[in-house]
Amino acid sequence: KSLPTIALSTAERSSMAECTRCGRGLTNDEIGLSKKLTGRGTTRFYCITCLAGDFGVTEQRLREKIEEFRAEGCTLFVPKPY
Repeated sequence: KSLPTIALSTAERSSMAECTRCGRGLTNDEIGLSKKLTGRGTTRFYCITCLAGDFGVTEQRLREKIEEFRAEGCTLFVPKPY
């Protein structure tokens, strides 16, 4: 007897994502940033620390870019509640 298939929402899938390099659990923003910087079709996601090292920038600069992308309406980044 086979087990039933469980449909996971995007939020549930992303909450299980881990950094491809260091294995740390990822936030939705880190997944969005990985897609924005490496291609929307990627299945490899990285934490902000590993992305900063790869791109030779600070983590703070990447956080600023996330907010810029969010303000521009990029759908990879969920709007912050007010």
